[in-house]
Amino acid sequence: MKRHNWGEVSRNVRGAKSPQNQRESASEVPSGSESEADEFPLKRRDIGQMRRRRGEVTPSSSVRTATLGGTTRQVRTPQDPASISTKVLAASLETWLLECEGIRRLSPLTIRERRSRAGKLLWFLKQHDIPLCDREAIARFFTYLRTPLKPGEARWGTNGEDPIRHNARKPVSAKTAKNYWMVFSAWFQWLIRDGKLEVSPLAKLDKPQAPQNSPQPFTVEQLARLFEAAKRSNYPVRDQAILALMLDTGIRTCELIALNVEDVDLDSFTLTVTGKGSKVRQMGFGSRCRTLLLRYIEGDSRYPSDPLFVSQRGRGNDGRFTNIGLGSLYARLGERAGLTGVRCSPHTMRHAFATLAIKTGRLSEFTLQNALGHTTLSTTLIYSKVARADVIGKMRSDSPLDLVLGKLGRGRKEG
Repeated sequence: MKRHNWGEVSRNVRGAKSPQNQRESASEVPSGSESEADEFPLKRRDIGQMRRRRGEVTPSSSVRTATLGGTTRQVRTPQDPASISTKVLAASLETWLLECEGIRRLSPLTIRERRSRAGKLLWFLKQHDIPLCDREAIARFFTYLRTPLKPGEARWGTNGEDPIRHNARKPVSAKTAKNYWMVFSAWFQWLIRDGKLEVSPLAKLDKPQAPQNSPQPFTVEQLARLFEAAKRSNYPVRDQAILALMLDTGIRTCELIALNVEDVDLDSFTLTVTGKGSKVRQMGFGSRCRTLLLRYIEGDSRYPSDPLFVSQRGRGNDGRFTNIGLGSLYARLGERAGLTGVRCSPHTMRHAFATLAIKTGRLSEFTLQNALGHTTLSTTLIYSKVARADVIGKMRSDSPLDLVLGKLGRGRKEG
């Protein structure tokens, strides 16, 4: 029986496991064999080393020109993972917006806002010759937003004397800066999912804070004057129906514009609204609003798929209102009513609906959230603060103690 030399076998096993023998055995495996990928997998670190040996520039490195000892050469420096080339960023814009419109089905207003704000970032990077969009570039952009410009200058390359773009000379508000941040955040998160960016440049920057201003709604007296002005307008039936429907339902401007005749059910006093994110909800309105809507709809024979409210200078062939057109209508009615100290706009009517709904106890906060189409309750609770301030004022003026003992006069002291 043959005796084995176990010491020699042990040395052979250790030699087979050495890195040098593994490289030699790997070179013996034919290229393209099926066992090569299983027995000798290439790690990510090994691939990076192979690329650096061949002189390739990996996505985590950038090339800059430097002069060393009188000789100009290209030097590769590590690139911040929270940065992206300006050219790659510009090339990705249309693809991102196309997915937002076609797949996520965002509203045209949202697409327009994202295109405008993202385009201004690209303009800033190109104007200042910034090759990489990183943390520093974003910080410089927001500094540019709040820097007041000299006379004759305007942001985004516009003429400072142009009356249409006169607001471009002023620093943007904190709320506008926050809107820029939200657009950039959505854009960078999409780039991360697409593999063009590792970390968002906003990751280590503080989010702009905007003060939460209380909405200023119409008072009951101002609403009455607004309806009287609508009776004297060029289209009194239509204008009264618009005011009544927005006050009774609190729908947004874009939601009112998108309404068709078939969306109004006069028999059940309901309205079908398509809000943000293509979310459909139903609203109810009162009998007086129904009377005004019935008078307006019966005044002109239209098909169910026709737009509910049409403008004299409507967009396209269907004659729908635009955001600017509806805002101009409110501005004209407010001027005719002589309203001062309040912004006369469709959104102010939405504020009036929400505030009156809480004051009168018609809707609770949770029911009002669904009626307004808010995603979170925190947005709806703003109107509770406005109603609460009115309650405090009424408690001061209508004190139960004053009712029992009588109010103190100027010359009367408490005994």
